[in-house]
Amino acid sequence: MCIRDRDEAEKKRYQRQAKNFMETYTKIKASFDEIAREISEKQKLYIENARKKKAPTASKRNSHSHDLHTNEPNAVAIEDLTHKYQELDEVNIESDIIRERQEDINQIERLMTEVNQMTIDMATEVEAADSKLEQIHENARSTKENTKKALVEIGQGADYQKKSQKKMCCLIWLIILGVGGIVVIILLSTGVIC
Repeated sequence: MCIRDRDEAEKKRYQRQAKNFMETYTKIKASFDEIAREISEKQKLYIENARKKKAPTASKRNSHSHDLHTNEPNAVAIEDLTHKYQELDEVNIESDIIRERQEDINQIERLMTEVNQMTIDMATEVEAADSKLEQIHENARSTKENTKKALVEIGQGADYQKKSQKKMCCLIWLIILGVGGIVVIILLSTGVIC
């Protein structure tokens, strides 16, 4: 596998990872938006219910108060008790609303923590991918430079080999001529050749 193919494979792998991170982030964000919408709807519903419960109790209190003043001597004591029960009921409703809001806030906080952690993880992965891509790029550049140097050295080696072959050929011819000259001199001096 050549460097270019390996670079492409790494690039595609990092693109798949980035796509997976984005899909997960989108899902979490959609979940967060859905919970925020539900919380808003619950708050509206609780407020409406609390208002509905308050309104009838006030009208009941007025009608009941009127009945108490006309029918019984302990009407003031009963009216006070009725007011206290109504106030206690309103406090309980408000406490329930506050408790449910706090639960919703805690759920939002957990979701935000998850989104934050996911963002941190994504940034870490992107940073790691960047450093790996930079390293791959540096290795490819270094390989390219080394290949160029190797080609130059191969060319120089081929030139050296050609020159060496010419020198060797000349040297062999000189040796052959020298040996031939010595043989001729020896043959002349021994009288074999006249």
